[in-house]
Amino acid sequence: MTSKLLNVVLYVDENMVFGVSRDDSIPKLGDGELLIKTRFSGVNPADINYDFFGKVLKAPLGSVFKVGQTVAGYTLTGVG
Repeated sequence: MTSKLLNVVLYVDENMVFGVSRDDSIPKLGDGELLIKTRFSGVNPADINYDFFGKVLKAPLGSVFKVGQTVAGYTLTGVG
């Protein structure tokens, strides 16, 4: 039995309307991009931050991030 990776995308548009998209395709990575399986994400409207953590599924050659590594991040405020 094989498992299929489902790409579930959570997004918010410019009107602060949240949505979910389900797609069985994984986007092609651009230069310097990572593919991360998100374990947790959140949005804090009080300070306009988006926080996440998850595991690296794909990383470019020479990246400081390695497949299987746990990572966390957030957006900076005021960067549009």
